[in-house]
Amino acid sequence: MELKEQHELKLRENEILNIMASKDKRFANYLLDIIFLYIFGFVFGVILGIVLAIVSPESLTIFEEDNKLFEYILGFIAGMIYYSSLESLTGRTLAKFITKTKVITKKGEKPNFGTILIRSLCRFVPFEALSFLGAECTGWHDRWSKTIVVNA
Repeated sequence: MELKEQHELKLRENEILNIMASKDKRFANYLLDIIFLYIFGFVFGVILGIVLAIVSPESLTIFEEDNKLFEYILGFIAGMIYYSSLESLTGRTLAKFITKTKVITKKGEKPNFGTILIRSLCRFVPFEALSFLGAECTGWHDRWSKTIVVNA
């Protein structure tokens, strides 16, 4: 019985590998998601500014200062919201809708929120984009979260 289950699991893994998204699609996802993330970050910043102007106008001075740490934290929060909310709800970012790809676990299932959260956090590891330079078409955020991007 156990041998049959292992064989079926291996067959399923091979099927999944056959529908993996190409490096071209992954690169297109990366470029498009950067554009969408900048747009989302801008809208996020405007909304945050409006809320702060209403709730605590004196705190708006933080936007006037050249504070790289604050900018990085805001970018991190915007990125986490963008990637985590979209991928946990739909399995796709806006770029993945355009390229007709989606995120699944290595077992072929829809990832749970915890898995997507790990995947999103890993995107902020320095030099993570360079992890795609290997032979595989996966980055650290794929490997560490045990997910893959496949053609939808």
